[in-house]
Order: sequence, then structure tokens, then C-alpha cells
Amino acid sequence: MQPIPSLPQSLLSAMEFFWDWGIWGWGSGFF
Repeated sequence: MQPIPSLPQSLLSAMEFFWDWGIWGWGSGFF
């Protein structure tokens, strides 16, 4: 997956962190 140039790398990292946490934290039922 290529990072979106318009977004800061720190923001992308935060999004990935919360996305992964959300999947395993409360969204595991959807996968």
C-alpha cells in the first residue's frame, strides 16, 4: 500500500495503529 502524499506520515501511522487496534479490539467480529 502506497502512502497518500497529501497526508503526513505521522497521520498515516496513527490511522494504521487505530485501524489495527479497532479490528482486534472491537471489530474482530466483522472479519
